[in-house]
Amino acid sequence: MLLLACCINSGDKPTISISPGKELCARHRIPLVAVNGFQYREPWPIIDPTVAFGRVLHKYPNSINVYHSLHRSDTYPKATKITYCPKCQDEVERWLARH
Repeated sequence: MLLLACCINSGDKPTISISPGKELCARHRIPLVAVNGFQYREPWPIIDPTVAFGRVLHKYPNSINVYHSLHRSDTYPKATKITYCPKCQDEVERWLARH
């Protein structure tokens, strides 16, 4: 018999901790990935998404947030680590491509 201990993270991104440093996306039940990315330049502006986009972000909560990017630019100049769910990110990008 195999027992797996886990807990739900109550932070801003719903995850399931399966071991120290290992988390699953609570929606897709797949491991989150941590990659090198870039952070929005400071000071961070207040970004208020549309109601429709807010619903998408709520439905796919482990996507890359608007203050981070996988690509360096004038807007995202500071190197940082980004942790996200590839499936959540794919769904958000798919929605953005249609709207």
